[in-house]
Amino acid sequence: MEDCYGLGMEQFFTSSGNDWAFQSMTGRMLEAVRKEYWDAGLATRQSIAAAYAQSVIRQGMACCDHTCNNPLLNQMVVSLVSMPGVLSPEQVMKFKVAVERAAAKNLDEQVRERRELQKTLAESFAAEAGKTSGKPSTPPPGEPPPQPSQPQPQQQASAPERGDGQTVKGFRMKDANANADRTELASSGLQWTVLAAVFGLIAVFALGCLRRER
Repeated sequence: MEDCYGLGMEQFFTSSGNDWAFQSMTGRMLEAVRKEYWDAGLATRQSIAAAYAQSVIRQGMACCDHTCNNPLLNQMVVSLVSMPGVLSPEQVMKFKVAVERAAAKNLDEQVRERRELQKTLAESFAAEAGKTSGKPSTPPPGEPPPQPSQPQPQQQASAPERGDGQTVKGFRMKDANANADRTELASSGLQWTVLAAVFGLIAVFALGCLRRER
């Protein structure tokens, strides 16, 4: 690790009892590299891996969420620190022993079990995705594929035919336009009668007034 601002951060973590915090920080950076979130150069990866491995040698595994139970990360660290000029073979061996002691299992066995678990989970997720998408599942070997269900023919209601001797009861529809015409004619005749009566009353009143003046 390089302290570009000269703050002595590595010494602060290692000398004040925070070595596991330092280990967790460097492990998180290496995990970002492993998952290709960070495209760090080879020298940077080697420096971080060496600091992480030396912390594990000094204090043992921190056993946080991304270090102790992460054999793929620890395998990558072994590959980086095993390069010439990074750590000595004795230090690499001490790192592997510390990792295997924390998991109570050989590192290669941890990696194999983790990859098998990842494969099982991937197959399970793919099967669940196939069920939810509605795609037909592949039948086991030796079994015929399931036949698609045939749609049931719909039963058509038989309507009685004309002329089969059955009597049909119901209401007879009439044209409403004829009645409307008659109503309009009757209404118009009544209006003319009323107008004639009004004019007649006016004429009688006028004649009465003329006779009274004479």
